[in-house]
Amino acid sequence: MTSISTKWTPKKRDYVSEHKQLNKTTNATTTHPLGVIVTNKPQTTISSSSSSSSPIVDPLSLKTTQAEIDPLSRALAAAITSKKDSTDEYSPTITDTFEPWSSKKGVILSQYITTKKISMTTAMNNTNDESIIDNTKMADMTTTAERVKNRLEQLDAFEGGQQTQSLTQQEYVNRINEMSKDMSQAWKNDQRVKTLKIAIQCGKLLADMNVMEFYPSKFCLITDVLDTFGKLVYNRLLEKSASSTGKIPERVVPDLIPDATRETARNWFYKIAIIRELLPRILIEVAILKCYNFLSTTHYRTALVQLVKMCRGIGDPLVAAYTRCYICRVTIDIDFKYREPIEIAFTDLCHSFHQINTATVKTVYQLQKLTTSIYLSLYSPALDWIVQCLLHKLDENKMEKIVNKTRTELNMLSGGVVLNALLNTLPPNHVRSKVQRYIEMINECDEQYFPKSILYRSLGLSLLLSSPSSTPSDLQLLNSVWRVVTKFKDPSAYMACAEVWVELTSKEYTTRELNTMLSDIIKHLTPDRVFEEYYGKLHAIMIKLLANIQDFASLFAMDKILPFLDLFQREHVRVDLFKSILHVFINKNPQEKTNDPVLITAVMHCAKSVHDTLGALTNDDELREVSGLLSSLIRKVDYGKDVEQELKFCVEARGLFGYLDSVTITLIQKVNTLAVSTHRIVNGVQSTATSSFIRACMAFCYITIPSLEHPLNKLQLYTLCAQTAYLNQSLSQGDGFFKMAITLLSDFPKQIEIDGKLVSSDKYLYESITNIMSTLVVVPDNPDAGVLYLAHGLNNVINQMKCFDDTSETRAMLAMNMLCLLSTQIQTFLPYHVLKVESNDTLYGNDESFLNEIHQRLSRICEQIIQMLKDLANTNPKRQSTLALEFFNRLIAHGDLNQPKCIKFAVNLWNLAQKSLNPDAQKLAKRILNHIEARSVHDKSFKRLSELILGNINDTSQSSSLSNFT
Repeated sequence: MTSISTKWTPKKRDYVSEHKQLNKTTNATTTHPLGVIVTNKPQTTISSSSSSSSPIVDPLSLKTTQAEIDPLSRALAAAITSKKDSTDEYSPTITDTFEPWSSKKGVILSQYITTKKISMTTAMNNTNDESIIDNTKMADMTTTAERVKNRLEQLDAFEGGQQTQSLTQQEYVNRINEMSKDMSQAWKNDQRVKTLKIAIQCGKLLADMNVMEFYPSKFCLITDVLDTFGKLVYNRLLEKSASSTGKIPERVVPDLIPDATRETARNWFYKIAIIRELLPRILIEVAILKCYNFLSTTHYRTALVQLVKMCRGIGDPLVAAYTRCYICRVTIDIDFKYREPIEIAFTDLCHSFHQINTATVKTVYQLQKLTTSIYLSLYSPALDWIVQCLLHKLDENKMEKIVNKTRTELNMLSGGVVLNALLNTLPPNHVRSKVQRYIEMINECDEQYFPKSILYRSLGLSLLLSSPSSTPSDLQLLNSVWRVVTKFKDPSAYMACAEVWVELTSKEYTTRELNTMLSDIIKHLTPDRVFEEYYGKLHAIMIKLLANIQDFASLFAMDKILPFLDLFQREHVRVDLFKSILHVFINKNPQEKTNDPVLITAVMHCAKSVHDTLGALTNDDELREVSGLLSSLIRKVDYGKDVEQELKFCVEARGLFGYLDSVTITLIQKVNTLAVSTHRIVNGVQSTATSSFIRACMAFCYITIPSLEHPLNKLQLYTLCAQTAYLNQSLSQGDGFFKMAITLLSDFPKQIEIDGKLVSSDKYLYESITNIMSTLVVVPDNPDAGVLYLAHGLNNVINQMKCFDDTSETRAMLAMNMLCLLSTQIQTFLPYHVLKVESNDTLYGNDESFLNEIHQRLSRICEQIIQMLKDLANTNPKRQSTLALEFFNRLIAHGDLNQPKCIKFAVNLWNLAQKSLNPDAQKLAKRILNHIEARSVHDKSFKRLSELILGNINDTSQSSSLSNFT
């Protein structure tokens, strides 16, 4: 068996000419490559007979002829059109400036809560068949009296007994939800009487005043059930109005409604009319009031006026107020422009406030230990809604009449609560234009009936919603308000106002006024450590300051800002605040950098406090969050040309944030950026000062990288820092980084953690080591060391690395890349250089001993690769073919194919590669073959190689290439 020489002979290359040859000329394009191709219709006409007889239609051609915009843009336009159409559908009834009940309901449910037990009196469940309407029996009854009598009998039979329960707030909510589900289920089972009875029970619950502070939330919960009942009845009548084809009408026209449906609608109102108690009778009729549309187009107006006047018969003024509120809700839903019942409701409500001074009502709320002002505040949600419905788009004259009438009654008990409703509802710009008048009205109110703190808070909220004038805000306004607010003794009342007015001050006034207000807040909350109860409001105040003040430096320059931050003394509260500060600082004007020393000191203090709370028990999500915050903060600091100060900042930050590897990596990257920026500033011409600074930067990185835990991060950073050092002509430090990287490779683990998962390190090592080799091309040899001592050391470590398995092809691939590196080093001129750095092509100048040393190493490495291929012959033939193809690819790129032994070696590698190629390797082989054929046009060596591997020349060396390696 003959032996084939495996001598790798590098070819001489002219990289400049190769680059020019490969740099093809380009033409400017006039169309986007991803754009839609629009084709012109052909000019020739096609007869209808020929077109109709052709069964084949090209869908792609059809699409291109129809396309005018891309599919994504067309879908977006359709979505926008659909959204616009849906908005237009509701525009006649609901406007953007009107706050819907759904948004108010969430605030009410969160604000009016209780810890007391709430009593609930409901009818005991009766599952007798009597509770189900006997339709057969009803059909036999001819007179209305008989039918009414039967209905009453069924209601009485269903009612059975009653039970009273004492429930917590959550249990009460759950019970209301159960009643709603029971009602829907009963309706689904055609148990109309049971459905009505459950609705009546819900109406009766609104008469129960055992826990008054929960009543507004109770009203929201129960009216939701009543709304559901109304929808069930209305939808049922719609279904009965369907045409013979089964189509449900989109709009109810009474004249077109079938007689049977009209009779059913009347029966529902008859049923409700015989409810004995006033409150449920009003509420149930209001719930199904929309069903009047099946009888008449205008009768609902008469019914609404009648119902709102019936509320005068409700004994409890709070219950009557919320009943009027429910009527106004339904009025807005049915007819947005009809205001007569709303005006009656508002007038009656204002007149009913005198009942609060009666002994009967006083006794009720005083037994629950409520003051008059607290009791009056329970009216606010209902009154706010009624006033909003009344004032919405009301003309200025009528609005002024209501305001003037309210002012004449300010000394009365109802003055404060009505004024508060007006402030919450009046157009914000109107309030701002006449703010002094409203301040006077607030001062005229009686504190014992309604807290002025609520009024000032409502005034501030209205001003926040208004558009500030172009002229500077009036200090007299702020002084007149704050003069009263600062005298509040109750911390809760004071903080309720302070939270709003501090936000307004931060938007419209200077930091001088803001600093004064912060000082006043500290003064109020410091005694008896009251601030511990208001961490939430203090946090909200700080976030609003950060959001509204554009100049962070001026904010932290205030002498009261640090004492204000010192109020946050609980660790978790302080950390949450500091996180919020960092978030706002980073995300507000993300591209803007800062070098203000006061601001940097402040945010670094916040960052250190957040960092110091981390520990071994900190979860991964929080570690990622804090790491991202601190890294973003470091990148936001920029001292411009004062690079020494920025390096000093990085040194300080390294001492503060040493626990987080990702932050340390950010610091190393920042210092590398400083070194590169310095190189750019001096245009590569280093002076004594800049050289010292570069060495300081590299020393920072050199002593910081070992503190990292992840070996891949360390390897990549060593390589990056080495490249930066060579760029700045610091050769000894660059060699030091590469020595550390090569040393790190010797003990590299087999598996590393990537994104929380353990994976093989082979792929990442191949990329990193190849990067090192590409840098070593331009690295000059140290005169005190051997020829290519860094490359030689790297090759030795690759051969000894234990992290590569016996079946791993990474070691062989790296050895092939090392052949490419050595083949490049032997060239007269290297393919690239570093400015002001003399590489080996200049240092050695094609010295004979240098070339001989490289040839010897090429031979040794080539023999190693051949041995690896032999070892794979029996264990993994597919891997052997893949590696042979990779070897062949590198050989034709860097080997001298004019040498007979080299081309013979290439042919044997090609034949070996064809033995067991997988599909991916076959694609690569095809691309390589195309490349050889293209080069064979101008290169004789490639032409001969093409003939040999295609079998055009009968060469005995092609017979059994595998035997030649074995």
